[in-house]
Amino acid sequence: MALSFSFAIIGAMILGLTWLPVASALFLKPGKTKKRNISDWIMDIAYKSYLPSIKWSCNHKSIVFGAALVSLIFTGVLFSKMGGEFVPTLDEGDFVIQPVLKTGTSLSKTVEMTTKMENILIKEFPNEVEQIVSRIGAAEVPTDPMSMEEIDMIIKLKPKDEWTSAETKEELADNFKKALSVIPGIEYEFTQPIEMRFNELITGVRSDIAIKIFGENLEYINKKHSK
Repeated sequence: MALSFSFAIIGAMILGLTWLPVASALFLKPGKTKKRNISDWIMDIAYKSYLPSIKWSCNHKSIVFGAALVSLIFTGVLFSKMGGEFVPTLDEGDFVIQPVLKTGTSLSKTVEMTTKMENILIKEFPNEVEQIVSRIGAAEVPTDPMSMEEIDMIIKLKPKDEWTSAETKEELADNFKKALSVIPGIEYEFTQPIEMRFNELITGVRSDIAIKIFGENLEYINKKHSK
C-alpha cells in the first residue's frame, strides 16, 4: 500500500511537470477578444507586481541560489528530526483489548478469566469505562475464525472530561495494563475496533507489527511460533 501510494505520487508529479503544461498550452489557448474584461486587468496587475521580482532575481542569481540552498539544507535537517506515520492513527474513542491466553485454554476457563478482567476494569475505572462487551471464539458462521482462547474485549469509554485517572488514551492504556497485571501469564494487546479490523484485512493479523515464518522444517517453525 505504501509503495503504491508513493508510485502514484511520483507518477502524478512527473505528469504534472511534463505532459500537463504541454497539453495546457495546446488545448487551453485563450480566445481572441477585442474587449478587455476584468480578468485582463487582474493579470496586468499580477504581471506588473511579478516582473520586478523576476528582474531582481535574474540580476542577483548568487543570492537567490544561496537562499534556496540554505532553505533546502534546513528543510532536510528538520525533516530528519521529525517523526511520522504513513497512516496516522485515528482516535476512535474506544478500546479493544485482546488478551493472549495459553493455547488450548478451555472455554470455561476463558470465560472465567474474561469475567475477572472485566470486573477489574469496571471496578477500578468507574469514571473511564462505560461498558465492556467481550467476544470469545468464533460464531456459528465463522467469518472471523478464532480459537477458544482468543478474546476481543471491546471497551466503550466515557467522555474524556469525565476521566480522573488519565488525561490521554496512551496513559489510560498503561493504567489498564497495570490493573490487569494482577492476573499472571497473560499478555495484552491494545487497539481500536476499526483499527483492529483494518489490520486483519491488510495482514491477516490483529497487531500493528506481524512476523510471518515460512519454510519446510515444520519442527523449527513450531519452535519459533511457540516463542
